[in-house]
Amino acid sequence: MGCFLAGDLCVQAISAAVGADAVGLAPIAGTIGHNGKSGCRVHFPFVGRHKDKGTHYYSAQLKPTNFLVKGCNYGDVDLNTLLSAHTTEASKAKYDKDLGFLIQAPNKKQYEN
Repeated sequence: MGCFLAGDLCVQAISAAVGADAVGLAPIAGTIGHNGKSGCRVHFPFVGRHKDKGTHYYSAQLKPTNFLVKGCNYGDVDLNTLLSAHTTEASKAKYDKDLGFLIQAPNKKQYEN
């Protein structure tokens, strides 16, 4: 890594900014990553869809024809409607609820179920 001189000092710039969609963010933030049920949208009310017996979720807004997968069998998603209804307060309320669930779990197994 190079540096630039500032007087007698050698200054190195390190980029620590990452976006929520960055694949490398999951290990840093402790989340499942972009292919999880909620992906980077942890506190946003949009969940992905997966293939039958699959574990990789996709951010599919439109329900595929003849798609009957348990947990993913909801209608088309209008992101404009979700975005207009999404507020900071709603996101904070979801965070607080999820945090309360985590705090109440006596062990990892209870949390995961």
